[in-house]
Amino acid sequence: MNVCFVNATHTWGGVKTWTLALGAFLAARGHRVDVACRRGDPLETACPPRGLVCHPFRYGMDFSPGAIRRFVALFDRCGTDLVITNVSKELRTGGVAARLRRLAHVNRLGSEFDIEPSWRQRVLYATLVDRVFVPSQHVRRHLDPRVIEASKVRVFHNAVDQAPFRPHQPGDVRLAILAKLDRRKRIDRVVEALAPLRALPWRLDVGGAGAERGALEALVGRLGLAERVHFAGHVEPGAFLARAHVGVLFSRRDPFPNAVLEYMAASCAVVASRVDGIPEMITDGVDGLLVDPEDTDGLRTALTRVIVDASLREALARRAHQTVMGRFARSRVFAAVEHELETIVNERRAAVRTRRRAVPLSRS
Repeated sequence: MNVCFVNATHTWGGVKTWTLALGAFLAARGHRVDVACRRGDPLETACPPRGLVCHPFRYGMDFSPGAIRRFVALFDRCGTDLVITNVSKELRTGGVAARLRRLAHVNRLGSEFDIEPSWRQRVLYATLVDRVFVPSQHVRRHLDPRVIEASKVRVFHNAVDQAPFRPHQPGDVRLAILAKLDRRKRIDRVVEALAPLRALPWRLDVGGAGAERGALEALVGRLGLAERVHFAGHVEPGAFLARAHVGVLFSRRDPFPNAVLEYMAASCAVVASRVDGIPEMITDGVDGLLVDPEDTDGLRTALTRVIVDASLREALARRAHQTVMGRFARSRVFAAVEHELETIVNERRAAVRTRRRAVPLSRS
């Protein structure tokens, strides 16, 4: 099976992480994997070590005839069987080319908010897309069935690599936030919740880049926490979390955040907001602590519990690790994705053969 991922996103996010991880899995299984991305995208350097062939691409405007022709040529050159697009630009260039070449086409939506409920989207998803992959049951429930037929939607959770459990080392409790530094992640609320807990032995490491870094550093300075809170910039999750005890995410909206899975795989106790797909990963009080996204006092209480109670902290971490390795390991999730992709390719090939054999009725 020859698969081509089409990615036009400008910034690094969950879709690029998913593309690299799934692409590497498929390549290791013997499939050819190509990735079309914008010129200068970090995918250009990230793909080759994983066995993926990267094609820097000029997308142009939506429905650009030039971009569509370039995609048709790329798919023909690579012998592509199946195209995987993200939303927006990819669908309206690579997705059109895939249909022109009668190729199988999967569209991945990270959130129900990625698609607007319009007649144009309804036409695009009805005519261009064979399947829609979403990362959580929450997203599936909230997709508008008038835009995307429910029968086309499949849920494949985000996933992480297998890793052994890491017992916690004694010392100050290391809290970690792995997130894009934007307002939606509300890292400022976590810092404010921690400020009154100065007497407790904690430090906070923040991994990620984004427009809010300057404002967050200023807040940390005003609260006198500069020696407690460290901003690490863009990080590799495994290395960043290697010494962490607790992973924190206090978003107001998060369909199925990779960060929580990374915390669990890194043997961290998790404190997170009870929103969207997070309860599909974490059972409150069993393998993490969930708090109302508007309850800063509840967040502070949960943080206090995991800082002062080492036995609770390690018990949550151990059960979180068992959960993520049992339900969200890439070897399990991606094998199911591979099977679905092969099914879609076979369905598309059968449909093409049927159309080719069809003989129009002659008129007498």
